[in-house]
Amino acid sequence: MMMKPSKLNFRTHYKPTNETLLFNTLTGAFFALDEETIAKVDRIFYTGDSCNEDQLIQELTEQGFLVSDEFDEVAVVLERSRLGIRDSNRLDVIIMPNMNCNFACPYCYEDHQKSAMSDEVEERLVTWLEKMIPRFKVVLISWFGGEPLLSYDTVARVQEKARNLCQESNVSFSSHITTNGYLLSPERSQKLTELGLYSYQITMDGPPKIHNQMRVLRGGGDSFDRVMSNICSLAKTHPEVSVKLRINYNDANINTIPDLLHLFPEDVRSNLNIVCERIFGEEYGKFLDPMPERQVATTVEDIYEYARRLGFTVTMNDLSPGKLTYCYADRVNQFVLNYNGDVFKCTVGKFKTEDRLGFLGIDGTILWEGEKLNQWNSIAAFEDKCLSCTFMPMCMGGCRKLRGIEGTVGEDCTLPFSGLDKRLQHRYATECGQNINIIVGK
Repeated sequence: MMMKPSKLNFRTHYKPTNETLLFNTLTGAFFALDEETIAKVDRIFYTGDSCNEDQLIQELTEQGFLVSDEFDEVAVVLERSRLGIRDSNRLDVIIMPNMNCNFACPYCYEDHQKSAMSDEVEERLVTWLEKMIPRFKVVLISWFGGEPLLSYDTVARVQEKARNLCQESNVSFSSHITTNGYLLSPERSQKLTELGLYSYQITMDGPPKIHNQMRVLRGGGDSFDRVMSNICSLAKTHPEVSVKLRINYNDANINTIPDLLHLFPEDVRSNLNIVCERIFGEEYGKFLDPMPERQVATTVEDIYEYARRLGFTVTMNDLSPGKLTYCYADRVNQFVLNYNGDVFKCTVGKFKTEDRLGFLGIDGTILWEGEKLNQWNSIAAFEDKCLSCTFMPMCMGGCRKLRGIEGTVGEDCTLPFSGLDKRLQHRYATECGQNINIIVGK
């Protein structure tokens, strides 16, 4: 059988031991090879010379670094994507009970307005959930906004109804909320966890001075101390609670992130999952800060490694294989329901009624606007350039919304992986018990 090197192999040089780190983005296999072994591997890959290395060839083949000429790796990724997009077992529902906000963050892309879900829309929503939930094996209810906790009573009522519907139908139930944390008092944390809401995303953008400049209370005042206190209380509420601590960054605050991490008590850090997200401007996906992309990538990888050493959880930029879609909005059975009954697919936007894909009808069904939903679902998950990209299994095609607007995700779509070499080096150093010099947080 003729063999060839996988087109999804990635390598980087590890200076402390003069080894080559070999990683496969499809299988997740990870080898550290000394100079003699990598020379043998390259002869096998590029000359077909087996060097009488049957054991080495077997290991390379078993891990997916070496594949048969007939094996189509791209087809495997495309099938993963198809299965993820068309998953008929899982229902994802993102509910926005209002578009209000008690914060006035200068980088926010949303148009906040005085609003709240009416009793009529809430009734339609519950009727829709009653129809939908029994059809699935897994249901994920997520709360978004605006600031969803400005509609706390609505959240609690619908959350309880959805949980009970899942229990009655023997459907697995999971729930998440994205909140600024200011209104998440210990009493509310206790109640929400009792209703099965264990997953939270809360943003803090740096130590007090920086955070209070970037996470601005509407009407004035500081937010840091209250949000910090609420997060620490939430983390101790229930053993299943997990808080995604989101840190939005640009050139002004990225180097202060380690200072923020040190402020969290050690006994809550393992319940906090650190996620760093770069701030984009008014034009979706376009960054305004002048930071060179390579500098951004390597600095963020250093921050993640530093967070791990402080005892935080980090799952962002995971090296494990098996990603099915780029994001939730790719899934056919995923819906964003606005406070007024409008239905969308993506949570990044202005949520104007003229842009909706459909709306909740009186009988608890979604009435779709012409061909808008079909047009969304027909946007290709991949571009031609994806088919020859080493990062295809880790990316899964990039943003569908951006491709729908621009016709492409752009020429800089591989930038999220510009720090992959450093990520692999950090992982290897950790597994070997070595210390890699961390640039930040000293």
